[in-house]
This record gives sequence, structure tokens and C-alpha cells, in this order.
Amino acid sequence: MRGGAALLLLCGLLPAQEPPQFRTSAEEVLVDFVVRDRRGRQVTDLRLEEVELLEDGIPQRLKVLRRVEGLRAIEQPAGAGSRERRLDPSRNVQLMLLVFDQLSAGGRELARRAVEDLVRHGIPPNTYYAVATLEPSFRILQPFTNEPYLVKWAAERATGAKTVRAEGAPEIGRPTRTATAGDYAAQAMEEAVAEMESRLAELEREQRGSHALNGLLSMVLGLRRLEGRKNAILFSEGIPASGGLARAVIAQANRNNVAFYTMDTRGLRAGSALPAGADPVAPPSLAPAQAPLLEELAAATGGLAIAGTNDLRAPLRQAAEDAAAYYLASYTPQNTHWDGRFRRLELRVRRPGVAVQARSGYFALPPGMQALLFPHEIPLLRALSSSPMPRQVDYRAGMFRFGPAPQGRVQCAFQIEIPIRNLSVRKNEAAGTYEIHASFLVFIKDGEGRAVRKATRDVPFSGPLEKLEAFRAGDFIYNDHFPLPPGRYVMESAVADRLGERVGTKRISFLVPALPPDAPALSSIVLVRRVDPSPPPEASYGEADDRGPSPLRFSGGAVTPRLDRAVRGELGFYLVAYAPAGVRPQAAAEILKDGRAVARAVLELPGSADGNYPYFGVISLENLAPGDYELRIISVAGPRAVEEKTGFELAP
Repeated sequence: MRGGAALLLLCGLLPAQEPPQFRTSAEEVLVDFVVRDRRGRQVTDLRLEEVELLEDGIPQRLKVLRRVEGLRAIEQPAGAGSRERRLDPSRNVQLMLLVFDQLSAGGRELARRAVEDLVRHGIPPNTYYAVATLEPSFRILQPFTNEPYLVKWAAERATGAKTVRAEGAPEIGRPTRTATAGDYAAQAMEEAVAEMESRLAELEREQRGSHALNGLLSMVLGLRRLEGRKNAILFSEGIPASGGLARAVIAQANRNNVAFYTMDTRGLRAGSALPAGADPVAPPSLAPAQAPLLEELAAATGGLAIAGTNDLRAPLRQAAEDAAAYYLASYTPQNTHWDGRFRRLELRVRRPGVAVQARSGYFALPPGMQALLFPHEIPLLRALSSSPMPRQVDYRAGMFRFGPAPQGRVQCAFQIEIPIRNLSVRKNEAAGTYEIHASFLVFIKDGEGRAVRKATRDVPFSGPLEKLEAFRAGDFIYNDHFPLPPGRYVMESAVADRLGERVGTKRISFLVPALPPDAPALSSIVLVRRVDPSPPPEASYGEADDRGPSPLRFSGGAVTPRLDRAVRGELGFYLVAYAPAGVRPQAAAEILKDGRAVARAVLELPGSADGNYPYFGVISLENLAPGDYELRIISVAGPRAVEEKTGFELAP
């Protein structure tokens, strides 16, 4: 399925003199497919009445069948004759992405020979190739180009046959179609490469899974603005499946018209094909556990899985042919309930001896959910859109403001705490194990309601039954940081108990004030759950990662905030004081009860070379009666003073 209900994808079947008008809507689904005869040749003369499409086993009425061949489209509307249209070359391009995973020496040779054969006779008009690698992380070696020698050289670099400093190396790494006014496709190709790189940094932060799958997901996300069919050729020797991340790659590929042609470069081997009758995409897991991910990607997205051969030249030529010529069918689903669930598609052709390549289904996302990447986000966003918002799962969420960041922004941090005892448990007494499954979604929205930051995780837990009670006594904690421009914001969060099918939501308003460079400032006061004195090094996610160093780290370690506000015996707290250059601030702490100070202490701020003074302290509460209190911090720098407060509860 090329696209899904309510996904607003472009079909791109228009003459040059007309504005684009064929788009999916909340009531239309587009499915593109390839049909071949017994000799492996494309069938080019299908009629509308020969095509049958079923959604979840229910026949659907096709509205239009189109045959696309390069810049030519033949259209067959239901109940009318066929007509031919010329497509706009400024909007319609044929795209091939050559993606190289980590390969053995033999695999590199197989892939290199196939690419050399493909480009030996040139690249057809309005066809563009890009070359990327997945290891050690996703990287574009050659942006979209129609120069065969650039594709060949980039493939040689990807397979280790050439180095960047090799003699006679061309200037690869540049596009060969420069964006000009009115050339939508050229501009979209440039933007696609930039988005792939920025998306990768976002995914590496949010999904601590397979680097290869993060790279593939960033790639298909970057292609969303480009019209028509896009074919991704993945040369690999196997990618470990990573649960929801693999499902997200498939879902986004189906949404963004990307078909995977997976080339297993291990060569001749036994057991390389799916067994007869195997189900390549079975929600919610999308594939049987034994199905290799390469075959799953191809079967689910309407491409082909090639394995068990020492010659990849013919399959690669077939992938290029499928990018340039295919059918596109559109229909209005009988099921108009956009519930976000996976809908299985089956496309049949009433002609003997033909084979059909079509994707296996799509996720029926409602309007307004186009920003979602992962299936687990669907019930969470639905809950955030509900009125009243559900409160079925009890959890904690908090925002913290820190100090100046580049470009006039302010460093901020958030934390989600989910008490594991509030989540449902599935026990397997026979195996002696348990399962617990949670997921969360966080949006940071500006004063106009636009999402400016997002974080999401799907977190399954499992373990032996004898350790269940100890595990349930703890909390799942996730925090992250990012800079924000001054202004008013809302943190919207949702947490799902996946096994109990329950969702909880929260909405927190907060202000990010402007921080003049010549004035003192204080961060939010963070009540401290614990300090890790030897935290692992902070991960770096490339130039697109604008977060900077974590404000929750200082010379003493990494701070984990406490959001429950209930303390016993002593109070640990953390803050950062900021002062103009050359001015050393002084600070004091007060414990307030009903607005009256009941305890005071002077804080010995550490030295600083950059005007930032992080401080971690512990205050004994043994002499205070249980009840509600406030902690106030006052910082003085020169003639100016600033203060911050936060509340806490002293438990018996």
C-alpha cells in the first residue's frame, strides 16, 4: 500500500500545465503495485475490471487504476474510458536509494558488481540515485544524482574498493540537480537529504535500538515530500529485528511510498526464502518471529527479497524497472473508522500466470496523527486529544528550567516517572516469568499550540517471577534536556499500560523567561532522588543534535530528580546559579513553613570558569514536624538578587 487513509500523500499524476490535485484524503487510500508474467516481464495492459482489492478480507470498489511509466500516466476511472496524461517533470522523479549495510568481503564484491552493471548503460531521464551506508551509522555518501560515474564511485567507496582520497576521485557528495524556482522535485530532494540527517539524531536519542533500523527509519521519513514510487535497495547480510522500531520502519515506508528491495549478499545458502503460506506481516508483531527482517521489509512494503544467489545484477535491474513503471489504484475504504489499527490489504489480478508485488497493508491513522512515527503512539495521542483527558494510569511528570543556551535560548529538562506497581502484570506460571509493558509520549508545545519537541518510548519489561515484587517496588524513569526560546509552553504527556489497556495523561504549563547576559539567574530547584557519581559518558548524536551538555550533570555526577515531593529525614536538592562574568554569586537556603522561615543555611557555591555554579546539597529535617514546607534559594550577584521556591512534604 503506497500511503494510508488520512496521510495526505501526493500521487503525482498530473500534466505540467495543471497544479497538483491527486492526493490521498481522509477518505482515499492509494495502493501502487507491480505485476509480472511467468517470464518475469512486467504486465503493462491491465484493465480496471481485472484488479480486485480486499481490505481486511472485504472487497473494495476501485475508483481509478493508473499505469505510470516514467513521465507518462494512463488513467482508467471507474465507468469511463482510459486517458493519457503527461506528468510534470518538476514534480515527478524516479528515485533509487542504494543502501549498504556492513558486508563481508564477498558481499561487498557482489553488491559492487551489481551497481556497476546497473549504471553501465547510463541513468534514464528524470531518474536519480542516492548512495548511503548504515555502518557504523547512517550516512549519505552521495545525494541524489543522475551522473552514473558518481553513483559508481560512491558505491565503490561504500564497499571499500575506493577511498575518499583515491587518485582521480570525483567530487561526490553533491547533488547534480540544483533547486531553482518552480523545480519542486529538486528542492524536495535537497530537503530530503537534510531531513534524513536531522531525523537520525532525533531517533538515536529516542530509540536506543539498532543503528541500522534508526538509519532506515530516518531515510524513509526524509522521503515523505517526494512524489511517486521510491525504491530503497538494501544490501545487507541480516539486520537484527528490534520490535517496535522494525514495525515503525515498515509503517513509515508504507506511508511514504518506499518499497524495499533487500539484497542478501551472503550468496548461495540454504533456507533463504519464506516458507510457502508464511504471513509476512501479522499485526501487532507484523511478522512471525522466525521471519528474517530482510524478507519482512520487502514483503511488507511491496518490494522483493533477493537471497540465495551469487549474482545480484538482474534483481537490481528489476528494482530499477519497478521504480520507473508501476500501477497505482485508489479506493475509498468501506471502514471509515480511523482507529490507527493495521489493515491488511490483498490485491488480486484476474489473469492466469501473473505475480503481484504489493504492500501488505497500512495503519489507518486519523487526521492530525501524521507526526506519529510508531504504532504505540496512536492510543497516546488519541488520549491527549480526548476531553476530558483520561487519568487511568497514575504517574508523575515534571519540567525544569536551567540557564542560557546558544542563540538566546534557555536550557530545559523534563522527567517522566512511572511507578511500576501501577502497571498490569502478565504472569506465566509454567515458565516462571512475568511481563509488564508501558509506553509514553511527550509533546512540548509553544504558546500557539505547535509541538516544538517530542519524546516517546515503548518499554516492555520481563523477568523471573521470584523477582517480580522487588521490581514492582521501583519506578521507570526517563529524562532528557533541550534548549527552548523564551516564551510560554505546555508539556503534554501520556502514559499507557499496554497490558491493561489503560492510559493516563497530564498537562503542565511552564514559563521560559529571557535571561539577560548581565543579570544573575537561578535554575529551577530540583529535589534529588539520587546522584550517580560515575555516570556513563553522554552520547553524541551528530551536528543535528542541539541539546548541548545535560544541565543535570555536575562535577559530583548525574542527578536524578525526585518528582513525588515526599521526603523523610533529609532533603537533597540541586540547582545552578548563573552570574555575569567576573562576579561571584552568594547563595542561601531557607526552609519555609506557612511562609515563615524555620531553618536557614549559607550555601558554599563551587568555583566556576564559565559563570555557571552548580550546587548539590542535603538538609537534615530531623527537627521538623511532618507537614508541607517550601525550600527557598536566594542568590545575590553584585547589587542584584534572585530567588526560586519549590514545595515538598515531610512524611512521618
